Amino acid sequence: MTMFATFTAAILFAMLALSLFFVESAQSRPNKFLALLFALFSVHMMLLTQRYWAGRPDAFGLFSVIATCIGPTIYTYFVAVLKDQAFDAYYILRHTCLVFGMTLLQFYDAGFPVLKDIVVLASLMFYTGLCIRTLSEERITTSLKTDNASNVFSFLKFLIGFLLILAVVDLLILFEFVWLKELRPQITLTIGTILLTALSLAATYVGLNRNEFVAWIFAKRLSKTLAEGDLSALEKNSAIESLNGLIENEKIHLSPDTSIQSTAVMMGISARVLSQAVNQSYGKTFRRYINDLRIEAAKERLLKTEDKVLAIMFDVGFSTKSNFNKEFAQSVGLSPVDFRKAARLEDDK
Repeated sequence: MTMFATFTAAILFAMLALSLFFVESAQSRPNKFLALLFALFSVHMMLLTQRYWAGRPDAFGLFSVIATCIGPTIYTYFVAVLKDQAFDAYYILRHTCLVFGMTLLQFYDAGFPVLKDIVVLASLMFYTGLCIRTLSEERITTSLKTDNASNVFSFLKFLIGFLLILAVVDLLILFEFVWLKELRPQITLTIGTILLTALSLAATYVGLNRNEFVAWIFAKRLSKTLAEGDLSALEKNSAIESLNGLIENEKIHLSPDTSIQSTAVMMGISARVLSQAVNQSYGKTFRRYINDLRIEAAKERLLKTEDKVLAIMFDVGFSTKSNFNKEFAQSVGLSPVDFRKAARLEDDK
C-alpha cells in the first residue's frame, strides 16, 4: 500500500512539474523553479518507491541530496516572485556549492554517517530563515502589486510553513536513526511519506481546478491596481464604510443576487477597488466576507426561531442546500441541523 502511494505521488509530482514548466504565464520564470521543486519531490518519491520495492523500509524520508536542493529551490522561487531578480553566475554558484558538498558527503562521510543529515537539517532551517526575511522586506517588484497580492503572499507563507514541517520531519528522522535504531518501521518515515503523498494529491486538485489560491500562477498577464499597490487608508475606509452602510441598511448580504459587481455599482466604485478594500480590511475575498455574514445571520435564526432550515437558507441568501450546508460546515464545523441540536442540548443542561 505504501509503495503504491509513493509511486502515485511520484507520477502526480512529475505531471505537475511538466504542466508548470510549459504553461504560458506572466510568472513563467518563477514557475520553472516551482516546476523544479515538484520534480525534486517526484524523484524523491520514485526513489522511495524503489526502496520499498527492494524491501528496505528503513530508507530516510528525505534523501540528503534531494533534501539539500529543496531549500535553495524554494528560496530562488521566492526571489523570482518577489523581486524579479536576475540570477548571475555568482548567485547560482553560491547555492549549488551546498548541493555539491552534500553529494560528496553521500560517498564519503568521514566515519560520521549522521553528518549529512545534520547538514540537511541546517540547510532547511537556513533557507527557511532566508525566505522569511525575503518575504518581510519592503522592496518588492511592481509585478507583485496586483489584485492577487494577498494570494501571492499566502502561497509563499504556505511554502515557508512547508519548509518548517520538512525540517521537523527531518529532525525526527535523525532522532529515530541515531537513538531508536531498533524501531521498524520508522514512524517519522511513514509520516513523511503520507505528508508528501497528501501534498501531491492536494496540489493536483488545486492545480486542475485553478483555485483562487493559485490562479495567479497561471495568469497570462497581471492586472494592476489603480494605485499600483494597496489602496490608501482613505480609499479603503471610505469603501468599507459605504459597504457596511449597504449591509446594515439594505441588508444586501441576504440577497442571493448580491455580487461584487452589483455591489460596486451601488457604491459607485470599481469592483477591483471593492475587492481590495475588503481584502485589506478583513483578509478575505468579497464572496467569503458576504457568506460569513450570511452564516452569522443563519446561526441567529437557528438559535432564536423554530423556522425550518430550508426557509432560513433562502432568507439569508443561499440558493442551494448543498452550498448552504458546505459553507455552514466550513465556518461552524457542524451542519445547520447539528448546530441547532447542539445549542439546544447546551441550553437544557
